[in-house]
Amino acid sequence: MIKLPSLFVTGTDTGVGKTVITALLALLYQEAGVRVGLEKPVITGVKAGEDAALAGDLALLRRVLSTGEGPVYSYAFTPAVSPHLAAARAGVTIDLARIESDHAAVRSKYDAVLVEGAGGLLAPLNDDSFMADLAARLRLPLVIVSRPSLGTINHTLLTVSCAQARSLEVAGIIINNFPARPGPAEADNPGAIEKFAGVPVLAIVPHITGLSVEEAEEGDIQRVARAVDKKFKLLERLSRWREEHVQ
Repeated sequence: MIKLPSLFVTGTDTGVGKTVITALLALLYQEAGVRVGLEKPVITGVKAGEDAALAGDLALLRRVLSTGEGPVYSYAFTPAVSPHLAAARAGVTIDLARIESDHAAVRSKYDAVLVEGAGGLLAPLNDDSFMADLAARLRLPLVIVSRPSLGTINHTLLTVSCAQARSLEVAGIIINNFPARPGPAEADNPGAIEKFAGVPVLAIVPHITGLSVEEAEEGDIQRVARAVDKKFKLLERLSRWREEHVQ
């Protein structure tokens, strides 16, 4: 069986498609015979009275899991704002040790775990810690999800620089929502990002018309996942990265 790494999926911004990419990776891991667990440590925007396990991002991630178990979360908040603010408004302080403990429990049950962060690496969790600090405590390499559009070079390089400054390993970058007919800037961005970041662009995921977290179906993502893996050898590259970096 192919061996694949556990990953921390982060993004250059909110709304870049981290959840869709996490779902895509989970489907590919499962198809490769890897028992994969999913985590989203902090979720926000849960509607009043709604079961957090069935809300928004978690609902999509639950649909792609073949284990019958939903993704694990440590904190859920109603306001659709930054984790530190959502927690403060709820009178709660996000405890990284609690998230680390939850992660250890999940990791003991699966071959690999995919953890989806909230926002970007410098999204605050509390007065002292950022999402990057959580990734460091979990000792997970990053996959950075970025946009294809103008400005993405700067945003992606800033994210890579932040990771490297904190000694976080970056397994690679996935450019999401790539248009069928890219303009000159969009066509150039993948190569420019790889050149200037010194980090591989693992895959380019096409724009999926009508796809949203709320409406995404497993079949839609699975179809795209297979096509992306066939074109970019995504699992093969991740497996090779694991062989070279995981002791």
